[in-house]
Amino acid sequence: MLEILNARANMFGAAQWLASDADRRKPDAQDIAGKGRCDRSGCIGRMRDGRILALVLSRAALTEDCGRADIVVTALQAAAYCKGPELVIDRDWLKVRGAARGFLQTDGTIRFETSLSPLADRPWSPLPAGTVRAAAKHQPAKPKDDGGWVKAR
Repeated sequence: MLEILNARANMFGAAQWLASDADRRKPDAQDIAGKGRCDRSGCIGRMRDGRILALVLSRAALTEDCGRADIVVTALQAAAYCKGPELVIDRDWLKVRGAARGFLQTDGTIRFETSLSPLADRPWSPLPAGTVRAAAKHQPAKPKDDGGWVKAR
């Protein structure tokens, strides 16, 4: 179930996440509004399992949030400065994996779905130099006589 750190801070963004999750709730619904606190430097809030998550927007807030959060998410380079949290998602992490969404599992781990893949070589997101693309394991689809689609053998 989708939870949002602070839907009030970005109602449009919250609505887009809900729509992409096929969730009919409104972004101002009480059960997803989130209790996170936001300011110009970022947001901080408590996850369902009690861990503290920080979204850091400014370098000035990085030191403080790295000292108190269990998980830090930032577009800044932070891994070298941010040693305390159990997970740091920063510029370098995102450069390798692309955009991501996390799913809190019942055992407390977080499963990620990311936009970059070792098979992806797109004009807007090329493979790093020296990387060899793995062979695709599927064939392109071809039309059936009845107009439907089947996998080619």
